[in-house]
Amino acid sequence: RVFSYWDYRAGMFHKDLGMRIDLVLASEPVAERVQAAWIDRQARKGTGPSDHAPVMVDLDEAPDGDIGPMVPPPSARAPKRGAHKLPQAR
Repeated sequence: RVFSYWDYRAGMFHKDLGMRIDLVLASEPVAERVQAAWIDRQARKGTGPSDHAPVMVDLDEAPDGDIGPMVPPPSARAPKRGAHKLPQAR
């Protein structure tokens, strides 16, 4: 059992009673380069930690060193926070 989230109530982390609710999304070309994936439980053991642990992924380098195909063009990227404001109510 591998979990990335443990509720603070009732010491769920120490009982290892968690949930798998965190994930890593990747395009097919990136997914093909995955060498290893794991959850960094050590980060959850620190002082004042989050109730989530980081999900980590190791990738092979791009075959030709070019990451261009992995980066979406500007038109396909999500807008930066605050970049688009909603119209004001009248």
